[in-house]
Amino acid sequence: LAASPDPEAPRPTKPDARKLRVVIVGAHPDDPESGCGGLIALLTGQGHEVVVGYLTCFRGDRKVAKEPEAQVRRREATAACQALGAKPHFFDYAHEKLVADAATVEAVSSWLKEVKPDVVVTHWPLDTHPNHHVTSSLVWQCYLRDSSWGLYFFEVMTDQQSLGFRPELYLDIGSVRALKQ
Repeated sequence: LAASPDPEAPRPTKPDARKLRVVIVGAHPDDPESGCGGLIALLTGQGHEVVVGYLTCFRGDRKVAKEPEAQVRRREATAACQALGAKPHFFDYAHEKLVADAATVEAVSSWLKEVKPDVVVTHWPLDTHPNHHVTSSLVWQCYLRDSSWGLYFFEVMTDQQSLGFRPELYLDIGSVRALKQ
């Protein structure tokens, strides 16, 4: 994980000091799980609330075994969240239509204000996957509007998609590794 550049941002100091509400924002189902599934399992195992937001779940009218891709991906993401102890939230953006325009920033910002997170974790901004980059940009713009929460970043493919990611915080996920997998 990499921390936001704001050293004054609220950060958890003791895992048991108070119960946190943590939001993980990913571009697609599987990004939050692969990028920080261990973190999700650790947090929920300590009694913290974790909400996972998925910005896209489908590409146009694509189907998976005759079923709309969105239904399949949402079902799989819901099952992953259930296994990790988190609550899913799905936005209705198509993979190819996710942009960081004013309307999308407003939608994500409104959702975050409603959820009232203590911490938000999202994609590293220097990511070559267009949806990962847009997701990070959206969350960053929300943070600039309302930095009442701490901001951290995850990555899914170090030095392949995520460029220049040099984490400052490492978590021992050994106790939840099997659950993450």
